[in-house]
Amino acid sequence: MSNLPGSKKQLAAPSEQQIRAFLAIPPDRYAKAFLTDYQQQLMGMRWSQGVRWVKPEQFHLTVRFLGDLSLLQIQELVNFISQQSFSGHLSLTLTEPSLFPAQRPHTIVARVPTTPELGELVDRVEKCAQSVGVAAERRKFRGHITLGRLKDARQGQPVLNCTPSQSFWTATHLVLYQSNLTPQGAIYQQLASWSF
Repeated sequence: MSNLPGSKKQLAAPSEQQIRAFLAIPPDRYAKAFLTDYQQQLMGMRWSQGVRWVKPEQFHLTVRFLGDLSLLQIQELVNFISQQSFSGHLSLTLTEPSLFPAQRPHTIVARVPTTPELGELVDRVEKCAQSVGVAAERRKFRGHITLGRLKDARQGQPVLNCTPSQSFWTATHLVLYQSNLTPQGAIYQQLASWSF
């Protein structure tokens, strides 16, 4: 990844006092096609009506969920990330869909194994998040892209029957998103981005 200071730093100005935000990597077109193909296969199965499917344009690999932040915290976070520098390429792998997490699963995901480069990005983003007052992340990072969420996990787990497969892709940028919760699901708005 190249240095982040040359990234886009223009920030949208949401009207809310608190901004529900997260940092994520959007898939490239090849990864999105891989995910969409599997999602369409799953949507043809009998149990698919019991799943809230994620729209392909909203596919993303969450690097760090931030929760509710003030506009000042958002601006400080953008500044901190823009001062970071990373080296190397961010080549990632996607797997066939599986249930997540292993205990009491409630989502259908494609997993993204953690490479050294991805691990470095997660660590640096974590430091930036803590620098603006976000509580330390207690859970171990488990990379995944969500395809759908079970409406009622108590009704039993669906059988995915997915053929084992992998897709390789190169991440091109990190994005800071605002998440707006609506009755129809979350709507994501890009606040800032940094090219790798």
